[in-house]
Amino acid sequence: MGAAPECTEPTEQVEKYIRRMARINTLAGDEFNRGLRAYYFAIASTAWMVHPVLLMTVSLLIVGVLIRRDFYSQALAAMRDS
Repeated sequence: MGAAPECTEPTEQVEKYIRRMARINTLAGDEFNRGLRAYYFAIASTAWMVHPVLLMTVSLLIVGVLIRRDFYSQALAAMRDS
């Protein structure tokens, strides 16, 4: 992004560049979210060492947190308002 072409007026080349960078940002955000979820479920898997029921309990708790963050977050509500 730091090497973005100079733009005094929008051209087809600049529009293509913008679309490519938007796609790359989307992919990066998706991978970041997957990485965070892996850490969350790693916490649940360490609970397995204590007791199998604790694994199930923590896994359900993490799924609940992820559902709340994905579908009921303030950021999502702000995007819906606009």
